[in-house]
Amino acid sequence: MQRAGIFLILSSLALICGCSESSSPTAPNADMVVGTWIDSDGDEWTFNSDGTFLDYDGDEGTWSVDGNKFTWTYLGLVSVTFTFSVNDDELRLTLTVDGETETDVWQRKK
Repeated sequence: MQRAGIFLILSSLALICGCSESSSPTAPNADMVVGTWIDSDGDEWTFNSDGTFLDYDGDEGTWSVDGNKFTWTYLGLVSVTFTFSVNDDELRLTLTVDGETETDVWQRKK
């Protein structure tokens, strides 16, 4: 049950976060995602080069990139796919839920 709530949290993440201005993004690829990112709430997410990630709450999952689509999967069951771009140390995640599109901007941890 707790894991089912993760999908709702991820879906809500983009809906409650504001948009910000950015310069033109670079074409994304998986290597650009690897590392630790700080979301707009100040929480850390770590994306490993082996396709696994650790979220801000210590939960693990897998991730993949296909073009400009960035998919996260928990327990091999719950998945969410974002459109994304990476520009310098900025990760821009865009999610559409129920016809509403929101973008969240994360910063690479230095």
